Amino acid sequence: MDAVPVVLHGLVLSTVGLHLTHALAQRSQAGRFYRAARAALGASSPVSPARLPSVDVVIPCFNEDPDLLQACCASLARQDYQGALRFWLVDDSSHNRTQLRPVYRHWQRQPHWHVQLHDRNLGKRQAQNTALHQGTGELVLTIDSDTVIASDGVRPPHELATELAAAASLPALP
Repeated sequence: MDAVPVVLHGLVLSTVGLHLTHALAQRSQAGRFYRAARAALGASSPVSPARLPSVDVVIPCFNEDPDLLQACCASLARQDYQGALRFWLVDDSSHNRTQLRPVYRHWQRQPHWHVQLHDRNLGKRQAQNTALHQGTGELVLTIDSDTVIASDGVRPPHELATELAAAASLPALP
C-alpha cells in the first residue's frame, strides 16, 4: 500500500476527541477524507494496531509561554493511539527562546520527538512545512502549541472518517 500523507488542519480537540471544524463545514473535504481513510484501511477489514497509520504530530511554536508549551507536549506524550507517533516541535525564532530551551531540551531527549529551531521567523505555515518535509508519517496532525488534548485526542482515522461521515451525512464505514 502506497502511503499518501493526509494533513489534518483546522482542528478543535477536546475530551470528546478530534473534530475537523473546516471539514465538517465543507462536505467535499469530509468526503475526500472519508474516501482516503476507507481506501487506506479497506472497507471490510477490522482495524488492528499493526494496520493503524503512522502519525506525525506537528507543533509550530512562536513566543509561547514555556508552561503552556510543556503542558501541550505532555498531553501529546500521553496519547493512547496504538499506531506509531512521531512529534515535531518547531520553534519559529521565538524571542523568548532562552526561556523555552529547557522545554526543548527535555522533549528532544524523548523517543520519537524532534525539535527544530528556525534562525529567523518564517511564519506558522513555514514552521509546519519544516516538519512536513522531514516527517515520514502517513498522516499529519497539526496542534497549536498552547493546546492540551485528552489522551484519546489522536484517534484512528476510521473513527474520524465515521464521525465526519455522520456529520456530513455520508454512509458510515462498515
